[in-house]
Amino acid sequence: MLVCQVATYSPICIPMSLQESMQVDKCLLKAYQNCLHFMPCDAKHSTFLSEKRGGLGLHSFTREYMGSLIRDIEVYITNKNTTPAHALAASIEEASKRKLWIRHQNNALPNLPLFLNQVQQYQISERKTIVYGDSFECPTLEEISCDHPHVMDHAIEVTSALGLMLRDLNQEACARFADELRLGDHVAKTVCSPNILGRRKLGVCFGEGNRRFYKYSIPGHVYSLLIALLKDIRRNVLTPSSTNQNIIIDDQLSRPRIYRQHDLFPK
Repeated sequence: MLVCQVATYSPICIPMSLQESMQVDKCLLKAYQNCLHFMPCDAKHSTFLSEKRGGLGLHSFTREYMGSLIRDIEVYITNKNTTPAHALAASIEEASKRKLWIRHQNNALPNLPLFLNQVQQYQISERKTIVYGDSFECPTLEEISCDHPHVMDHAIEVTSALGLMLRDLNQEACARFADELRLGDHVAKTVCSPNILGRRKLGVCFGEGNRRFYKYSIPGHVYSLLIALLKDIRRNVLTPSSTNQNIIIDDQLSRPRIYRQHDLFPK
């Protein structure tokens, strides 16, 4: 029933993590074992295999959840003239603004004056939490925060944990640059990476994935700061009469001094 619900209804609105999906898979696995009178060691190897390979061909909940989630993102966000596309794009934009605004409050943004001024002017919606004690006449606690969730932010966080990152193809230079940084990150290993210790013990479940991929995707901070740096280079270095603009941008990005000058990734 759970698998059918994920396949039928939009998983973007389901606030579920990979860890929670894995727990569902474990419960389903035990149910399969009991119904089919399998020992745990037998069911683990044959339940989720396809029938062509001698298994039962039963799909895991995590697989259905991830497949439906990626399918929804792909279908909805690429139809630019539809209402769901506008809603998802707006959710991504607001999530990116909120994360940049929070980093600005923590003095964790690079030294790009125009970019800092732009982030400072962001209007971030607030959420008020009121806690009542013995009566509803006077609240005992009022807290205002900006940590309200965005559906697309959660969807991207879940998918990026498995190395499936969302990129804006209109910013191809930034996407390629983020990929170069990710390839140089020795901690960002995909689930199928042979360099993960104990990979043979993962079983049928994905586990929690790797949260490090999120910062290289929209609206991760590495991706957002790279976009800000590229805009600053185009604004200050390039002119309308400039030729070979790609060569100029590549020359600027390959110079270590520009990263020291703007303190692109402050700690």
